[in-house]
Amino acid sequence: MRAARNPKDGMIYYSGLTGWQAGATQEGSIQRLRYTGKKGIYLKEAKARKNRLELTFTSPAKAEVFDKNSTHASAWNYRWSKGYGSPKFKISNPDERGVDDLNVTTVKFSPDKRKLILEIPSLKPCHNLKLDFKLEGDDGSKLEGPVYFTIHKLPES
Repeated sequence: MRAARNPKDGMIYYSGLTGWQAGATQEGSIQRLRYTGKKGIYLKEAKARKNRLELTFTSPAKAEVFDKNSTHASAWNYRWSKGYGSPKFKISNPDERGVDDLNVTTVKFSPDKRKLILEIPSLKPCHNLKLDFKLEGDDGSKLEGPVYFTIHKLPES
């Protein structure tokens, strides 16, 4: 993906292939990112820690209306080989093809409601972890995932 700012209109334009996360509806398109002046809630940081994932946002979330059932976590590995690509393999059974669904046992927010902490006791290092979520900011703006992680280590803090 490539992005550039147009000096005439100040807009950001980006191009890429749909296979490379450009957000395009067709292969090889050009997209425009337009500033509207509206505030919103955005993902600022995503961390994997021992037994938990932490998402930090640019503004507070409405913790009181957050639905734990709007979250779903799954993880898988790839098998490295001389060939291109790999099927997905389970973390729980490395010889079995598939994806492990992870149990999010507890969801809590930091006191300032800018950090969402999802406790996942079975969290392990993996090539890919996909976290789906939906939340609402204090200002009524909405944000939803997915967020993808590659986890090499799981530090305590």
